[in-house]
Amino acid sequence: MPGLNPLIISKINEANNLYKDGDIDGAVKSYITILDELDEAPGGRYKSTEARLIVMSLYKIYFSREDFLLAKKWAEEAFKFDVPERATSELINLGAAHLKLGEFNEAYECFLKAYEKGNQRAFREEDPVNRHGFNRHLRVI
Repeated sequence: MPGLNPLIISKINEANNLYKDGDIDGAVKSYITILDELDEAPGGRYKSTEARLIVMSLYKIYFSREDFLLAKKWAEEAFKFDVPERATSELINLGAAHLKLGEFNEAYECFLKAYEKGNQRAFREEDPVNRHGFNRHLRVI
């Protein structure tokens, strides 16, 4: 990926390997350490594409662990970066965390914004049953 720092990418790959090997806590600790290091870099964390990738990974880890409060925290963190204008995954992720926490109005708002931004494209690749459990909650929102 052009423009990415090879040293940071190497550290991210090491954390990814910890995750793949089942050391999820070790991966999380590594990701957080990298974010802390990026805070000291010129421009800080929020100007770093690498940090944005880490934040999205942390969201996915906590969501898969069903720790929806921490998943929500990391989903909200993603909005501190320069989110591409047509990007919808950040809204869908935050909406999913709200949904799992029973925050149905907030979930609805996120999903509606994602739909308006990306039209049907926003949800085309989503698996409503396995990824977020939308099918159990859509009738509520």
